[in-house]
Amino acid sequence: MDAVNYCLNYINRSGYNGPPIHYLMVDEVQDLPYAYIRLLTLVAEAGILFSGDSAQTISKGVEFRFKDLRKMFNDKYT
Repeated sequence: MDAVNYCLNYINRSGYNGPPIHYLMVDEVQDLPYAYIRLLTLVAEAGILFSGDSAQTISKGVEFRFKDLRKMFNDKYT
C-alpha cells in the first residue's frame, strides 16, 4: 500500500507521465483495496472494465461492495 499511496500522491501532484494505457480489464476486483482501484482509474485513458464476485472475497481487511465502486465513478464523472 505504500507504493500505491506514493503513486497516487505523485499522480495527483504531477499527473500521469508513463506509457499510455488505453484500456484495462481487472478481474477479481473484490480483492483489491479502493486505493489500488483509484490508481488504476487514474492511469487508464479511455476505459476500464472491472469484474468480480463480492461473494468470493478472500483478502482480509478488504470490505468490497460494488455499490461503493459505482459511487466512486459517479463522483468522478458528475
